[in-house]
Amino acid sequence: MNSEFFMHFVFLLFLISCNTAEHVVFSPNPTEFESRTLTNPKLQKYLESFLVADDLPSWNLDELTLAGFFFNPDLKVSQAQWNAAIAAKETANQIPNPVLNLAPQYGGPLWALSTSLDLLFLTNNKRSFQLAQADSQAEYARLQILDKAWQIRAKIRNAFLGIHQSNILKAQLDQENNILHKYKKIITEQLNSGQISNAAELEAKFLLAQNELAISDAQQKQIESSAMLAQAIGIASIQNLSINTEVFNKLPKIFQSEFAAKKETALKSRVDVLSSLATCASTHAAYELELAKQFPNYKLSPGYSWSKGVSKWTLGNSFELPIFNQNLGPMHEALAKRKVAEAQFEALQVQILNEIELRIVVYNASLEKLKAANKLVEAEQNKAKLLKSRMRQGDISKTLLLRSELALQNVKITRLDALFKTQLAFVSLEDSLQAPLITNRAPLAEEVETIPSST
Repeated sequence: MNSEFFMHFVFLLFLISCNTAEHVVFSPNPTEFESRTLTNPKLQKYLESFLVADDLPSWNLDELTLAGFFFNPDLKVSQAQWNAAIAAKETANQIPNPVLNLAPQYGGPLWALSTSLDLLFLTNNKRSFQLAQADSQAEYARLQILDKAWQIRAKIRNAFLGIHQSNILKAQLDQENNILHKYKKIITEQLNSGQISNAAELEAKFLLAQNELAISDAQQKQIESSAMLAQAIGIASIQNLSINTEVFNKLPKIFQSEFAAKKETALKSRVDVLSSLATCASTHAAYELELAKQFPNYKLSPGYSWSKGVSKWTLGNSFELPIFNQNLGPMHEALAKRKVAEAQFEALQVQILNEIELRIVVYNASLEKLKAANKLVEAEQNKAKLLKSRMRQGDISKTLLLRSELALQNVKITRLDALFKTQLAFVSLEDSLQAPLITNRAPLAEEVETIPSST
């Protein structure tokens, strides 16, 4: 009677332990890739949930950044990895299942049955340390989403800036091209009338060819920057896209004393700093787990056997004997890894501080160089105005005036080079802070350096 009851009990345990998992089949939909455009209705709703709707037909930096968050597949990969890390927390918190052992025996006309149930008990709070380690790893995975989001924003910003710079440069080169054509026409007329030699015409042709090559380079930069922007967003192309680049027209003045708060914030809240802290927490939990493993787990094995009509009950107990080692090797290894993580955290903070200091210096130096270039342009403009007045009075020729205008265009292009380097220094500073300094939703700073028009 006892054996029949026990067999029914064992069968009931087997039924309870059975679980049917839901099968998920991956079926990619090609039409999803075709809908990756900036006119996607879902994208428009997504933008409306973050930004105030405007009637402007052009796209600004904030809107394109949100489009990148919506479309870029790398961000979805990071989110999936975070979900996997969260699932690992459930695994770490699981209670070990009991193990059922069945051993039916047959000898002659009689059957015998032996069975036992192994119950494993994790001692010394090991499960909580496993969960703490999984928690830290999940936090690290969550921070990688923020890191990937910043990388996407930086790529969009850099491509956006590349389009802005190539547009300005091409406009400036087009102005120079118009002047060069006028200059070449006059030189040709003077050559035909015998006033000058062939050397002047060759020089004019060389300057025009040089200008056309620069225009071709600027056009290529426009195409490359547009392709980089589309890639950063996660769409096929951005042909005929109207963009609003006013955000790059002003650059803030940065003072070391006023920037101290931003540096302190970066040292505490940059994603790589928080990720390093999560790694430290994970390695500490791993060390605590190895410490807890010095105390062996306990296994309780109640059993039952039936033979020749006789029932027997047993109560087995087992645990590991820490005779040859006390888990010292894994403990020392885990402690060493924790010290490595702590050293890497300290080194990272020093690296960030030096990086911010260097980029502030580079940016301020670039800003001073830009101011000097502005003064050079202003001086050349005054010279051109003076020569224009003298030409009206008949004191100088039109050829001399055009050469003065070409010199003005050259210093304007020199100023553009200084401007572009200053803008790149500024976005590099933004990257070192991992905080948006360039935004359409707020002013850059109370005091700003206005960038003069390139025309």
